[in-house]
Amino acid sequence: MPWPFLIPIVAILAWAAVKISESRARHGSTYGDPSRDAEIDALLARLEDGEDERARLRARIENLEAIVTGDRYELDREARRALPTAPAAPQLTLDEEPLDSEEAEAQAARMASRARGNV
Repeated sequence: MPWPFLIPIVAILAWAAVKISESRARHGSTYGDPSRDAEIDALLARLEDGEDERARLRARIENLEAIVTGDRYELDREARRALPTAPAAPQLTLDEEPLDSEEAEAQAARMASRARGNV
């Protein structure tokens, strides 16, 4: 390769290197920055937690819908409307000790299964 062509190529490469460094200085380079990597990891963890929470809440809503739209609930509601002097429908009994969230979800799932007729 003749020398006259080599000089413009080196000049173009040097110009590109200068422009890249100016751009990084102006906009801030985050490539390989450990603090940004940690922040991204934290955001990804929060996103996964949010997705897990969303799935759990969706299951709870489905269980509640099954309980509320069950035949027994509908019959009790219609009976209360038709007979205002009829005895009140049995209320849900709550345990004396509060359940933790996993036990409560399992109990709601069992109630939903009974309401769906999947005893």
